[in-house]
Amino acid sequence: MFLSWLFKWFAGKTAPPINYEIPSPKIRISQGAISLNYDGENTVMVTTLPGKCYKSAVADTNSLDPFVDAGMTVLLQEVSDFNDLIVGDVIVYLPNGDTQSGGIIHRIRDIGHDEHGWFCKCRGDNPYITWDDPYLIRPSWIKSVMVGVLTGG
Repeated sequence: MFLSWLFKWFAGKTAPPINYEIPSPKIRISQGAISLNYDGENTVMVTTLPGKCYKSAVADTNSLDPFVDAGMTVLLQEVSDFNDLIVGDVIVYLPNGDTQSGGIIHRIRDIGHDEHGWFCKCRGDNPYITWDDPYLIRPSWIKSVMVGVLTGG
């Protein structure tokens, strides 16, 4: 029954092109800053990260599938200079700067300037969601940039 429903759901969807390429994020953690220690338990250590960093769980929205999904932990870093962001970075932003929202985590697809200054456009990675978020995201809305993903909970 589930497969029947799944096939019906996908029936109206257009498959992503074979050469579906998504821009990669900026490398923000050097290989030398990551170490793995084993002392009865595995410990991953990351050193020399500038700025405040934190971890967060991911909501089950499927918008960043297959890159990030529910149960994964993302490592986030506060953005001190929005000019350091590039197309391909994954950011957490608060729509319209609404601090009551939990934030949206999506990939930057475009960066531009208009009469109000710098903005970016974002979208999730799910190839079946083919539209951008309905906002021109301003620097004051951006909470953090993703610097890593851990697939364990």
